[in-house]
Amino acid sequence: MSVAYVEYLNGLMAAARDDDAAARQSVDMLLETANAHDARLWRLYARHVLTLSAAGRADFDAAYRHASAISAPGEFAEQTPTALWVFFDLVEAAVHTGRIPEARRHVAAARALRVDRISPRLAMWVTAAQALTTSDPTAANDLFLRALGPEDIHQCPFDVARVRLSYGERLRSAGADVEARRQLDLARATFERLRAHPWVSRVDGQIQKLTDAPASGGETAGLTAKEYEVAQMAARGLTNKQIGAELFLSPRTVGTYLYRAYPKLGISTRAALRDALSGHQPTAHS
Repeated sequence: MSVAYVEYLNGLMAAARDDDAAARQSVDMLLETANAHDARLWRLYARHVLTLSAAGRADFDAAYRHASAISAPGEFAEQTPTALWVFFDLVEAAVHTGRIPEARRHVAAARALRVDRISPRLAMWVTAAQALTTSDPTAANDLFLRALGPEDIHQCPFDVARVRLSYGERLRSAGADVEARRQLDLARATFERLRAHPWVSRVDGQIQKLTDAPASGGETAGLTAKEYEVAQMAARGLTNKQIGAELFLSPRTVGTYLYRAYPKLGISTRAALRDALSGHQPTAHS
């Protein structure tokens, strides 16, 4: 095993555990090796470390940029194993940044190439990626359950926890709070055991959203739970596209929720959302 490859593995470990200095050192060393020997593979390894680091921080724009530099959406370059290793990263980042067509194109390419037959881990990733890119909540639920079903995938606990995190995010956006919390708790326990600190923080962010949101079926100032959540995100400055990417909704559907929320809050513009919401804390009603 070469020194550079060991540095690559060290970089991935550092990225997963939020050791920025060590991850940056590994990236610099890989790029120095690549430049000295004109070795494209080491540049791709550096990109992989940067992809994982960005995904852990939930910096999906950066994750997409690095992952797509390894493997463009819908493409799996020959003799480029890293294209397989960042497959799920690319799809997840594409979905979270509103690049749904690109995400679906990449999933379709993986299925056409039968990537799921290469290993149990890749089979889990392909199925989970299908779940991320479908707009049908029932189909997404079935696909996530199928992805997490096989016993042999549990030999890859970090990857399983990532899929559980994605599943929990999707369940939360669909209002299935109890099952969302169960999946998120399972993911958190694994990340905590592996000392994957940025991923623990990502899970905690989702759990906090469950805690902050009105109870399913409840209302706040006449707003439904989903209207309140969308309005809060819009008040923070997120665009309809960004909100939709996080909540697995189309920008048009986000606009509909806001259109319904405005008269309930007594406002007519997006700019007035922050002040209008400041006096309305989440309250569950029976």
